[in-house]
Amino acid sequence: MAAGAVLAALAVWALWTGLAVRTYTLETAKLDQPVRLLLLTDLHSTVHGRDQRALIDLVRAQAPDAVLLSGDIADDEVPHRGTELLLEAVAGEYPCFYVTGNHEFWAEGTEEILEMFRRYGVTVLAGTWSDLTVRGQTIRIFGVDDPEGFEAAPGEAVPAGWLEQWETCRAGLEEGTFSVLLSHRPELTELYRGSGFDLVVSGHAHGGQVRVPLLLNGLYAPNQGFFPRYAGGLYDLDGTALAVSRGLSISRLPRVFNPPEAVVIDLVPAG
Repeated sequence: MAAGAVLAALAVWALWTGLAVRTYTLETAKLDQPVRLLLLTDLHSTVHGRDQRALIDLVRAQAPDAVLLSGDIADDEVPHRGTELLLEAVAGEYPCFYVTGNHEFWAEGTEEILEMFRRYGVTVLAGTWSDLTVRGQTIRIFGVDDPEGFEAAPGEAVPAGWLEQWETCRAGLEEGTFSVLLSHRPELTELYRGSGFDLVVSGHAHGGQVRVPLLLNGLYAPNQGFFPRYAGGLYDLDGTALAVSRGLSISRLPRVFNPPEAVVIDLVPAG
């Protein structure tokens, strides 16, 4: 009886799909006042709570200076209701920045999805950047489309069109200005590493779907395969920080010890 209760409790813990908040802190000499960024990825139009109330309340509780939407917020199979409920509530309250994920390109009507984000006042980034002013400080926020939006030539690891966006963004880096790059794919680390961006924010890996606390950070992730190195967490890539969210979607595939998460990134002055 006791063993059964323990197993039941363990199953509830393992399969819990309530929203989690994970917080990372980055020190930088480029800011003299703290800035709070909230990273949301891979919603896939999932609805959390009645009319998206659980996710909306989470966003407001974190009081971010900006919301970063790093791809797959909409989906190619799920109706866009969950996406619109989120945008309707938060896009008017916080500066919001968005880049595409692969599922937005798999969907019919990608341009209509982009227009939906713009209609709610979200800044859509596609090889472009936008300056955010917080407490008198400027943060430059860049974004690249998902590689799925470009046709790759045979043998081409990364499509040339994506690399053009990447290089355009790098050309916009400014010495002394803190830089954030929104890029859906975490596995492109050889490009991110030492690239000059202070922070890259990604999703896509869904936390490796299955985790084992203290033993396994992820079982399988798209484009990384089994035992992905960048399933979720904060990674140092030779001076460029990579923050990977485990994402917000709930699908037919169970998330094991891997609840949907939002990621808070607190930028604080060095020292």
